[in-house]
Amino acid sequence: MDIEKTQQFLIQTETAAQEILITKDELVALDFRRQKTREAFRALKNDMVPGEKAWMSVGNMFVKTRTLKAQNLLERGSIKLTCHSI
Repeated sequence: MDIEKTQQFLIQTETAAQEILITKDELVALDFRRQKTREAFRALKNDMVPGEKAWMSVGNMFVKTRTLKAQNLLERGSIKLTCHSI
């Protein structure tokens, strides 16, 4: 009986530890994406030339869009990433 309780406790502990590690990995990935989005936004803001277009990755493809529109999209993406990481 004691061995079964100990084994059940270890299984529960391992399950909880696995969930914590998965959550930590997700947080690290979200923070990495948030940082890259912030860097891209700052680069567009600092190097912006009126009327110029910029390449942007959307999903698994690249599109060329106006710099101001790219900034707006990055800003909205940054807000979503910040909300997810909280």
